[in-house]
Amino acid sequence: MAEGESFSDVLRHYPQVFPTLYPTLVAVGEMTGKLDVCCQQLATQQEQQLQLQKKVKQALRYPGFVLGVSVTVSIIMLIWVLPEFTSLYEAFETPLPPLTQRVLALADVVAHHALLLLTLPVSIVLGYPVCRARSIALRRQEERFLLKIPLLGTLMRGETLSYLFTLLALTQRAGLTLPA
Repeated sequence: MAEGESFSDVLRHYPQVFPTLYPTLVAVGEMTGKLDVCCQQLATQQEQQLQLQKKVKQALRYPGFVLGVSVTVSIIMLIWVLPEFTSLYEAFETPLPPLTQRVLALADVVAHHALLLLTLPVSIVLGYPVCRARSIALRRQEERFLLKIPLLGTLMRGETLSYLFTLLALTQRAGLTLPA
């Protein structure tokens, strides 16, 4: 720690470790003489947030697994199973229904461009976070898009309101009250 600097100023030197909220609330605690209360509240809030994140990850684990298995099975069906049926259908020498023709055409595209179709999603998954971290405009567009999704938008608004109310409660308990 540097000499002559307050604890909150030192925390500001490490934004990759301490979110913006931490130095601000520590500064409030320093000003009001309730630094111990502030630090205890921050620790409690962080524990609660980690518990909530853990519960959400556990809740999403099974649907993610089911989605992954279903996509894998669909790709296997398109690459190996449906092409076998193509030769069978050609032996009948009758016109196929349009939906069946489209599914067989999709299977043909997937079979011939499997490498591209696999590398494209992987590169998007790996490249998007880098682009997102560098572009504020991209993050804002993403947030606008996500807020328009019915259930997800409601959850995101609720999370933001919860964060705001938690912040207000923490600052009030630390001794900084809002004027009436």
